[in-house]
Amino acid sequence: MITAINKIFIYLGVSLIVLNILLLIYVKRDVFLEKYDVSYWKDRYEHSQYQLPISKRIIGDDGLYAYAGYRLVKGDNPFSINVDKPPVGKYLLGLSIVIFHNPLFYSLSLSIGILLSVYLISRYLFDDQLTAVFTTLVLSLDSLFLNNATSANLDVAYVFFLLMNILLLLIAQNNQKYKNILIVICGLFLGLFTETKPPILFPLIFMLDTIYILRLFDKKIIPVFILGIITGMLFPYVNYFHLGNNLIDYLKIHKYMYSIYSQSKLPIHHDALWRVIFTGKFPAIDSGKLSPVSEWSINWPFSLILFFLSLKRLFFNRSEKNFILKGMVIFITAAILFYSFIPSYPRYLSVVIPFIYILAIYYAKNFPKKYIYAVTVIIILYSFVNAFRFLSPNPNNLIQNFYYNYENFYFQDIYEQNLAKSHLPALNRNDFRNRIDSIYRQADIKKIILKPETIDFNQSEGTGKINFTVEYKNQLFGKFSQNKTVFLLKENGVWKIQFDWNIFLDSYLPQYSVSIADKNQEELPLIDSQGNIYLPTDQLYKISVDPEKISTSSEQEMLSYLSKISGKSVLQIQNTYLENVPSGQYASLFILKESSSSNKIEQGAINNNIRNNLSLYHGIKIEQLNIQLGDIILTDKEGNVISKTTVVGDMRNNYWYID
Repeated sequence: MITAINKIFIYLGVSLIVLNILLLIYVKRDVFLEKYDVSYWKDRYEHSQYQLPISKRIIGDDGLYAYAGYRLVKGDNPFSINVDKPPVGKYLLGLSIVIFHNPLFYSLSLSIGILLSVYLISRYLFDDQLTAVFTTLVLSLDSLFLNNATSANLDVAYVFFLLMNILLLLIAQNNQKYKNILIVICGLFLGLFTETKPPILFPLIFMLDTIYILRLFDKKIIPVFILGIITGMLFPYVNYFHLGNNLIDYLKIHKYMYSIYSQSKLPIHHDALWRVIFTGKFPAIDSGKLSPVSEWSINWPFSLILFFLSLKRLFFNRSEKNFILKGMVIFITAAILFYSFIPSYPRYLSVVIPFIYILAIYYAKNFPKKYIYAVTVIIILYSFVNAFRFLSPNPNNLIQNFYYNYENFYFQDIYEQNLAKSHLPALNRNDFRNRIDSIYRQADIKKIILKPETIDFNQSEGTGKINFTVEYKNQLFGKFSQNKTVFLLKENGVWKIQFDWNIFLDSYLPQYSVSIADKNQEELPLIDSQGNIYLPTDQLYKISVDPEKISTSSEQEMLSYLSKISGKSVLQIQNTYLENVPSGQYASLFILKESSSSNKIEQGAINNNIRNNLSLYHGIKIEQLNIQLGDIILTDKEGNVISKTTVVGDMRNNYWYID
């Protein structure tokens, strides 16, 4: 019987859960209100590391899954994009984009479903509404849960389907009349779980489910369970089969998925997830360097310790008959151990955290009541503070992303991701990118190096600024620096950059023109980063290509020839002209110097024979380079000089150094 005081605590707990969800939606309103831009993400994917292996224009898992999901919902073959992941979660992301014009409604709705599932499972296991509400409240305040609820990921569907699988088992246990339909649906959710992420945990869960079903029901119900699993596994591939593929193709694809992980050459840090849980530090996959996990909570190690303490009671106490809890123990232990032998990331804990909380609370229920109340209050207060800390917007990620985009000339990404929508220039994304690109082409700027200095922001006022120095380098050996102050502001609760043309070139306005004025400088030989030396008397030529004019039938032949005469790899050359070149513009590939030999191919040199061969390929342009330094002149429409920026040479050991 629920006492009056327990009712008050139950209502309070439910209110806090609802309040927390509403607060999450409000704090993250910017990402929920943002309309999905298909053309941007199409361009982002096609120029990312998934299409161009050495591209620096990285697309994260969230961007990849959302775009892949949109493509799948629009009818693409499930294995035409992001083939190493099963399609269920991506289909749900795509449906969210098509219906709500935003992928995150999928994440939010399934996260709410996770909370409801955890509440119902806890209610069945503990037969106590207050304990079930407390378990749900703790999970709702977990930073990893909050992060998953506001990002386009596969983990929310993965966790939701597993929880529903367990919940259906519990419901079937208490509803023998409808056991067949419940077991079919239970199997269906396990099938969907298997087709959401690589099915590495499927054999374990199938074994635990089967043992539990056999303990409760007649073995004749197992085929019903398997029917549900097969339905859940095959239903997401209806379109795949409709396109003419068969079960053999389906099995081959899953074999391919398995091979990707089994043949991975990524370093394995066996203690990675244990470090994450107990220290909040994650070793980078490539270097092993430890970095803080922003989602970490003291609840993780505390709950895991209670989880270990629960083992004795569950497995050595003969009066304890709860097989579901024992199954959770086996699942958590096996999952973490398995993840210890593959390259793992903090988000992999998403699938075990709810069960760790359930088992920790199962053990803590037997604490003396005076301690239970005190610990409960402390956990709730800490969880609220930690959730508030995690959700409080911080400009550091924005700043790092802005610096990265700036140095790599990704001005379209600055426009889309970094600039405040309320302060955008009167240009669309492509025109903005082309305008900035034209400034740097006119100034012959080929490389940008940023040197961060200071960050100053006021969280409550929602204002701030960053100071940094930009060093610009031209095609040959000239360089100049400018000091920048960029202002920050909060827009819909998210830090953004306040646009100003001065960010990209001091004193620039759209009506101004940029030109280069030659000046005299000491004649010295040039040396590049590979040690190649160019004398003042050498004639230098820039080889460029317009990607839109390349003939696809001869592209590979062209790449092989360019690689042969330059010494650059085919991948490097192709990435140069495909990664980030505006429409109608040429991509500068490399510099060659005139050779005294008229026919012989010398790496890094050009002669008439090479000129003739290059002329056979569409889109190739050969330009003689002027090795004079040039100051940057900014003029208005009337030709009046607005500013003059002095360009100096990069001298190293009596050489002009060029990158």
